[in-house]
Amino acid sequence: MMREYTLQYVLILAIVALVIAFSERVYVRVDATPNHVYTLSQYTKDVFDRLDENEDSVEITWLKSESVEVFAPSLQLLPDFLNEYAAFACCTVRTRASEGLSAEHLKKMGVQEHRFERRVQNKKIIESVYSALLLEYRGQSRVIPFLSDMSRLEYDIARFMQELSARPEGDIVYVCGDEATMQQQYGYLFSWMEYSGFRPALVGADTTLNVDYPLLVLGSTTQSKAQVDAIQTFLEAGGSAAFFVSGNRIEPYKGWGVLAKVADPMIAMLANLGFYIESNLIYDNRNFRIALPKQSGAGYDYIDYPFWVRVDDGASVEKKHPVCAGFQSLQFFWPGALRLAPDSGAKMLVYSSADSVLIVDDYETDLYANLSLQTEGKGREAFGLVAVKESTEALKGRMVVVADEHFPGMLIDASNADFNLDFAINCLEWLCKRDDLLQLKNKGHTNDGFFALSADRFGNIVHQSRVLNLAVIPLLLAFLALGVFIYARKKH
Repeated sequence: MMREYTLQYVLILAIVALVIAFSERVYVRVDATPNHVYTLSQYTKDVFDRLDENEDSVEITWLKSESVEVFAPSLQLLPDFLNEYAAFACCTVRTRASEGLSAEHLKKMGVQEHRFERRVQNKKIIESVYSALLLEYRGQSRVIPFLSDMSRLEYDIARFMQELSARPEGDIVYVCGDEATMQQQYGYLFSWMEYSGFRPALVGADTTLNVDYPLLVLGSTTQSKAQVDAIQTFLEAGGSAAFFVSGNRIEPYKGWGVLAKVADPMIAMLANLGFYIESNLIYDNRNFRIALPKQSGAGYDYIDYPFWVRVDDGASVEKKHPVCAGFQSLQFFWPGALRLAPDSGAKMLVYSSADSVLIVDDYETDLYANLSLQTEGKGREAFGLVAVKESTEALKGRMVVVADEHFPGMLIDASNADFNLDFAINCLEWLCKRDDLLQLKNKGHTNDGFFALSADRFGNIVHQSRVLNLAVIPLLLAFLALGVFIYARKKH
């Protein structure tokens, strides 16, 4: 009987050893996340399948500092995710340490340096960290300057590959506005468009608009009636356009006074198409907190400014629509209400919070005024901010209307609203009918953000792991084996 038990245990140990040896040689990967966020989508696979295997291979290089995972733990999964791309015959993936390259060389490559503070043995250390992704194909390259998480990585790689393989020069986007205003107020947007593969082309009085390219309208005060008529003709011929237009006129750098736009041709044209941009102001208790230095120079005054409307509640956004893909937050500056005609065929995508009030006349926008006095006795409800219109028989193209011309402007710097630029790019991608590409932003990768473990915390984690692996687990296995042995002995 004892020999039989001994043989059983030997066989069990042999099976366990074989399983371990097999797992070392055969790689099996299971993605158990709800949306298979760490598995390539069919859209990405199709992009790579369309590449010619006989041409130069795609090279994907993660250029990283040795310690980057300390600050961004989610990047520990990046090599495994990039191995999904290595499954394609035309794709080579590698990881390269940044320590072997000079700071000047990295800068020329378009790689950004980020500095973080950490403490080692009670000493403060400022550490320079690099984490860039480089794609090379057909002698051309694209770079993600600093990769801190994987939330939109698959989208970026798919977009880069489409650019490099089909449109290396970028997509033309008509931009309606004078050059001086565009550079002064929308410099960030222009840079972001170029990074995203779009090539802005300013529209002049004699420019003939080609319906194959989308149109971007920023503001309405610089367009003549003739230009507005040309835009309407463009839309009727099947062109697609995004409008960032306010119902009021505000000059943020010359005081914050508000004046209603009167007899504005662009607003009148949009009204004829079913988009009513009103010359009121939305007062929203869900807003941005502005920090201003005190006049004494000691500290800051914090002001919850109700006319800088913040949308960070998913209930106020139609997140399933491609334009809202990858939604984080949206920041609006002095927006008015956007309403839709019942027969417009348009759809509202973004609203203010239900705790909003419309200020119609006698606007008081001064930061230090008692602004809540304007809301007394007025009802509260959610008001429209962004709407879209799909192709119809009357208008073959697509339309996006945002009731705020400052939304993609320079004020994003004062409100930490870089996500506004992502939303503007979403609008352009949607106008180009890249709905499937935009949906890659919704896969929901984990974004743990940047943080550094203290030396004490790290030591505790290591100690707990050692106790668990070297003491607790072996003891549990020993007790389990003893229990099985006793049970089998009693049974026989």
